[in-house]
Amino acid sequence: MIPPPRASCLTPPSPGGIAVVQVIGDAAVPIVSRHLAKAGRPVELSQVPPDELRMCRVTDGAEVLDDAVVCVRQSRQAGAVIDINLHGGPRIVQRVLLMLQREGIRIVEPAELLPVSGFDAGPLCGEVMAAIGRAKTRQVALWLARLPGWLAAEIGRILECVRDDRISEAVAGLDQLLAAGESARILTEGARVVLRGRPNTGKSTLANALSEREHAIVSDSPGTTRDWTEHPAAVHGVPVTVVDTAGIREAADAIEQEAIRRAIQQAERAEVIVRVIDRSSPPHPEDQRPPLGARVERGRRAAILTVFNKCDLPEHPGRLDPGEQGRRDAICISALTGEGLDLLRTRIAESLGLPAGVPWPLAPFAPRQTELLGQARAALTGGLDDRTWAVACLQNLIGRDSPDGSSSGAGV
Repeated sequence: MIPPPRASCLTPPSPGGIAVVQVIGDAAVPIVSRHLAKAGRPVELSQVPPDELRMCRVTDGAEVLDDAVVCVRQSRQAGAVIDINLHGGPRIVQRVLLMLQREGIRIVEPAELLPVSGFDAGPLCGEVMAAIGRAKTRQVALWLARLPGWLAAEIGRILECVRDDRISEAVAGLDQLLAAGESARILTEGARVVLRGRPNTGKSTLANALSEREHAIVSDSPGTTRDWTEHPAAVHGVPVTVVDTAGIREAADAIEQEAIRRAIQQAERAEVIVRVIDRSSPPHPEDQRPPLGARVERGRRAAILTVFNKCDLPEHPGRLDPGEQGRRDAICISALTGEGLDLLRTRIAESLGLPAGVPWPLAPFAPRQTELLGQARAALTGGLDDRTWAVACLQNLIGRDSPDGSSSGAGV
């Protein structure tokens, strides 16, 4: 007789965190499939390749319970193992378990599943669950979900290099991982894209267009924006915060002067500064100067992009000089009609080192990982040559139970 499927929540559900509901047993595949949907269609888990991740919705009849990352794999002892990564909090986990119980699946304690399911409860898995719970875009969640297996495999390769006395190769691998840390920070925390320019150049309209929301008040009156405002957005899956700032001009108004000062402060915190110029207006000396605040940011390698906005209007005759500063690399856009915005998004992603169509890098995504990688590198360089400590750091990074770098990647 085939035993009934079993299910449990393997991680304590908490608000803002990730909870893994695991269901085991071959008979669970059609049951769970009935409650998963993607783009309005059921997700047939029997057709999903092992360990392939699927973003889908967990449904109970016509009701959507949560968005989830789901994968299915085979265990020699248990048959099919389905991992459902939820982020809706304790109440959602309870609803999902009750739904599964109603379908005849037996709800058990986690200890009953762990010995047969092969769930990886190591440090990488816990860190990625926490990170996925804070992911700002779907693409970042999927990237994070794949990282534990990839990172463990790369650490295993570096460990082999150390043990085989290929120290320079090991250090090169560590350097590559550490160098990718900034990309991981941007993907997990997001980047700040600050819009700078004179009043009435269309910055607020552009902020609304990039965020695809009507957040900022738009007016033909110069100086409408009196303080900076933030707009969550994504460019090719990369999370960004678009910061709309007050227009730069000579201002006698004390309030406007303070708004301009704050705008300059925002530029000093930006990863990307977008200088917005009104293509339909006459040239102004301010158009020829680097954006205020950019000098500080250049020390942190901030990118400066120039856009000529309002290309849906006739170009002012005074701007026909091909030698106008910034003209050659500038992007012509219309924040009102959307023309040129796809190119601008592409340039922003490229400026962040995360170009569209290129796989995001394998990178440490938690402070503990970066610290241990740095310690391992220091142990192999600088005359220390403490290989024992380097090996210990790398094994600690992936979990001491997996000294060879293997990882099932279950649950993510």
